[in-house]
Parts: sequence; structure tokens; C-alpha cells
Amino acid sequence: MSIYLTLRTANQADATRTVLDLLTEIHRTAKREISAEDLALDTRMLIAEVNQYFSYVTIEELCTVLRAGVRGYYDKEGKVYALSISTYHQWILSYLNTEERIRFVRKMQEEENRNRPQLEQHTKKSTEEIRQGYIELSEETYAAYDRCGQCVDVFNLVYNFLDSEGMLSFSNEDKNAALKEVTDDMSRTSPKEVKRLGDLAQGRGKAALVSRAKTYLLKKYFDALIEKNEALTFKK
Repeated sequence: MSIYLTLRTANQADATRTVLDLLTEIHRTAKREISAEDLALDTRMLIAEVNQYFSYVTIEELCTVLRAGVRGYYDKEGKVYALSISTYHQWILSYLNTEERIRFVRKMQEEENRNRPQLEQHTKKSTEEIRQGYIELSEETYAAYDRCGQCVDVFNLVYNFLDSEGMLSFSNEDKNAALKEVTDDMSRTSPKEVKRLGDLAQGRGKAALVSRAKTYLLKKYFDALIEKNEALTFKK
């Protein structure tokens, strides 16, 4: 991925995979555990936070900031108290006030001016290259689920892509059953989340349920492949 791309200008699959891997890395560095569900949620929230407040910060910078922050670089005592969206926000703010940021912007501008034609060509991805990014994301998600049983499908990118490729064949009955399953599970295990979302039949509540139902069905699809010892197979 180009050093000059931001989360907003990068291909969605590439950007999501980068942030997902980055958050996994910093939690591992800090020796903090995080569930697949929370990891997916934090990935969505961090992407939204950066796009809203720091859309000009490049992906390369974001990676540098979080890797430095988790090692205490932006804390006077060199400590890390929490890994949260507000913490990442403060780390980015701290970085923007450093000489490092000024030097990076100056260097980036000089290189962009010198190599503008090549950079423009590099950032124009073909339809097939974009599809390949989704294929790689799908394969990584499947491999992770096969390895550790965690299915992290941020924005349901993998489910939606596999569905668009004609690889999922769930009936309306399957989808309704999945919705009922996740609704019952959510009401039973996450009453605070249900209260926060409000009415589960509409708005944010319904969107959250549909997202969870897609993840539930994606797991079923992966389970069937694992049982047959089959890999994801995409059309040429």
C-alpha cells in the first residue's frame, strides 16, 4: 500500500485489513486480550474516527503513531493506560504537534512533486486488482477462523464479497433463522448493548442485528468448508 494513501483514498478492503492487522499488533505488543467482536468494532470505530477528524493523515503515519503510542512514546511517564478510540485520538493529536510530522509532510510533498506521474498511475487500481484485495482479505479471514475460531469481518466486507461472487447460497429461511439466533443471543448475553441500540426492529438496532447475522452465516459457511477440508475457491 502506498505511503501516501489515507484511509479514505485507499481501497476499502486494503484499508480495513491494514487497520485490523494494526490493532491486532498493538494489542499483542501491550499484552492486552481483545475478542473478535471488539476487534471488529474498534476497527470500524477507528476508521470512522480517522476519516472524520484526521482524513489527511496517511496510513503510513497512522501505523507509525499507534506503534509508537503503544510503547508509551506520547505519555510523559512512558505508560499506556488504555487501548481505546479516545487514546488513539490523543496519540494522533500529539503526533501532529511534533517535528516528525512536519518533516514527513515536507518529504511527502517533495516526493509527490518529483514523482507525480508515477504516483497517479500507482494509485489507480484496476477492477481486478481491487477484486484481488477482497480475495486476499477473505482468505486471511478464513485462515484466521480455521486457526483460532475467531471470525472478524469488519463492515461485513468478506460476507458481502463472497455473496457477490455467488459463493453463498443461504435461503431467506436461513437468513431469518440467523437473525432470530443473533437476536436471542444478543438479548440474553448483551442486555446493555440492546439498551444502547434501542429498538432492534429498526434503525441502528436492526443494522447491528443484520451485521451479526451475516457474521453468523459466514461462520456456518466456513465451518462447512473446514469440515470438508476445503479452501476458498474463487472464479478465474
